[in-house]
Amino acid sequence: MTKDTVSLILERNWNTYRNVIAESAFKNYYGKQVNNVQKEVLKILLENTKRNMITEGLTTSAQASIAVPVILGLTKKFFPKLIANEIVSVQPLTRPTGIVKFKKIRFEDGLEFASEKTDGLLPTDTSFGTAQYQSLTQPVSVTLAAGASTEVTLNGVQPPFKAVQVGSFMVRLNNGATVPEVNGTVTVGNLKIVVNHYTGKITVQNLSNSDPLNETFDVIYNTVAFETNSPDTIGRVFFDFENIPVNAVTRKLKASWTYEFLEDVQAELGDLINFEQEAFEDVSAIIAAEINREILMDIINGVLTYGNNVVEWHYDPTSLNGNNWLTAEAYFRTLIHKINEVAGKITRATKRFEPNFIVVSPYTKQFIINGLTQYEWRPSENVSDALDYAKIGFAFSGTISGKWNMYVTPSIPDGYIIVGYKGSGVADSGYVYAPYIPLKAVPITYESIPGLYFYTRYGKAMYSPWYYGLVRIPELLG
Repeated sequence: MTKDTVSLILERNWNTYRNVIAESAFKNYYGKQVNNVQKEVLKILLENTKRNMITEGLTTSAQASIAVPVILGLTKKFFPKLIANEIVSVQPLTRPTGIVKFKKIRFEDGLEFASEKTDGLLPTDTSFGTAQYQSLTQPVSVTLAAGASTEVTLNGVQPPFKAVQVGSFMVRLNNGATVPEVNGTVTVGNLKIVVNHYTGKITVQNLSNSDPLNETFDVIYNTVAFETNSPDTIGRVFFDFENIPVNAVTRKLKASWTYEFLEDVQAELGDLINFEQEAFEDVSAIIAAEINREILMDIINGVLTYGNNVVEWHYDPTSLNGNNWLTAEAYFRTLIHKINEVAGKITRATKRFEPNFIVVSPYTKQFIINGLTQYEWRPSENVSDALDYAKIGFAFSGTISGKWNMYVTPSIPDGYIIVGYKGSGVADSGYVYAPYIPLKAVPITYESIPGLYFYTRYGKAMYSPWYYGLVRIPELLG
């Protein structure tokens, strides 16, 4: 790749190049299309990386033809390796400092999650307030053939909130006489008018089978202007964002090797191996695993600090001996009860979230989860967990009881099962990972041995540990 080609990519063809990377990044690991949120996040991170390379003069240096595609490729390889994409909110920063957002629902009494709220939010009486009406008059002029009809929409009616008050509809004729509705109908000679109180439409019909009808008249009706409630009988909820400032921290890793090693690789394996490409893949996996571990430990420590969403389950297969009534299936089903217990604690604390994922280690999965008849292997993918760990550090392994997506990763300590919730909205989570520079490699030029200096920059914030819970298995704790 020449300097001119680099310039072409970063300028005229940048949007196309960036979109191709964003579309294809997750396919390599999941075999599925990247969703819109992940795609937009990755686009922002690619923009950050491009701006950083330009600022440091890398795009115009002698190494630009090699460095630019390598660094952009690192972003593509690194970002899908993060379990954050599946279990927490990912909100990219565009500068080293920024604001992350959490969706917040606050009740009128100041409670956010309403854990102890016992009074209702809705009025206790059967009516939802007192309707306030306004009287309207609308002139109508129709010309109808014999037996014909037409429909007219009344002004000021906006169903379902501004309907026509039942019993208020009447017709004022040219002679000044008014005729009120009877069950929604007004009939004067061959003129028949039927009102739909809900939709605010009237049907005007000529009852004559032989003579045409030419009429001008006014319709008078009441429509709901608004509804009110006494402040003592209606509750309120407030929707807002909690803004939390974060700063991007830097995590570094140096990879080095000897010239003799490179010579041996070239002499013994030749074109069978691209060592630098494998080094990039391995280092990106190592750094991603470290970030995955940091996020998972933040969640575990946050839950343990409060302690309310923690339960224990004991792995004791010897208890089956001599208990003819306790089958292996029934024994492992008690773990489902414990997961449900944690899920109930999370739902009770937040008053609005049903947990939708769990995270376990390969060791915990091997000994515990495989014994559950409620565990369903993902039928659409024929990729083993072991291969997934090697590629991205975690694996979507199936569902439990058809409602919890299960992710398996070596980054979580043995003996812990994280139960949690992540909503469809970008701010609908209790934890935010905020990447700034996903991953960058810089050649080491100040040492006698070759190598690369890798670094990533990101922020993070825990908004509420109540979104998460733990099942502890003491027998498996390391």
